[in-house]
Amino acid sequence: MNKARKTELLYQKAKGRPMNITEKERRELSRYRVRANEGSFYATKANISAYVTAVDQGCRISFYDWCMNHSRADRRRKGSDEAAMGRVRRENSLAAMGILGACAGDTGATTAAAVMGLTVIGGMIASMVSLNLALVADFGQGVTLNLQSIFDDICPQIL
Repeated sequence: MNKARKTELLYQKAKGRPMNITEKERRELSRYRVRANEGSFYATKANISAYVTAVDQGCRISFYDWCMNHSRADRRRKGSDEAAMGRVRRENSLAAMGILGACAGDTGATTAAAVMGLTVIGGMIASMVSLNLALVADFGQGVTLNLQSIFDDICPQIL
């Protein structure tokens, strides 16, 4: 199935429209995590097409999470600019901290907030700081070993 067909079918699914597809197409589309009735706020053909490309390149998160991570929404709608989406992410983070605090009780609320804060800071550090190793081992006869590519294969931006 080509990318245009995948995009069209996933767009129909996100809009809650019926899809007339074969079992083979259903199996192929199962790796794309687009929910029915995803909402018109994120479900544009351009966003779904970019998401299909990302999944084909190894992305494993849902369409909604991908849109939030990449600040992608229908730009024609109110509240879909990057600043508005940033506010939504912050509100969701605060809600998660509140839930953790409520689950932990009064004595554990501080601990839950500290864990959440450290997780956020760790994520910020990973996205803002990078270190590239220029160390390449040459074993002769055209055989080389690039350490940076090994670390990137394990976990991108691990250093």
